[in-house]
Amino acid sequence: MGKKRNRRGGDLMPIVEVLADRNKIDSEQFDRLLRTLYREIWDIVPAELSAEEPGARLVAHDLEIRFRERHEKDGPSNFDVEIEIRAIDFPSRRANIQKRTERIFERLRLSMGGLRFFVFILLSPGGFASR
Repeated sequence: MGKKRNRRGGDLMPIVEVLADRNKIDSEQFDRLLRTLYREIWDIVPAELSAEEPGARLVAHDLEIRFRERHEKDGPSNFDVEIEIRAIDFPSRRANIQKRTERIFERLRLSMGGLRFFVFILLSPGGFASR
């Protein structure tokens, strides 16, 4: 079984999932927001989550970004947009994870306009195999 590789040849990680509620955002703003977030996430997340250890230095193509609309079965939320980032746990990344989370949040704030949103980063050990 082979591993999924990014363009640099490393493991594909982190995964950024953006969940947006179309019922709370008008169509034109929704489409513009997703395009903007797509561009910004490529720049912001690698810069803020890169770490010192081998294999923890990130570039844009290390990311897998997933966008989806909130579905009625997802349950209620007080937020218009939810951004969850899952990444491999490295000691230097973990040491200041709250500051990294806050910097990503602040860098995305302007693009969100008045929308309510959050950024959540989950670090964990991980493995991946595929065929």
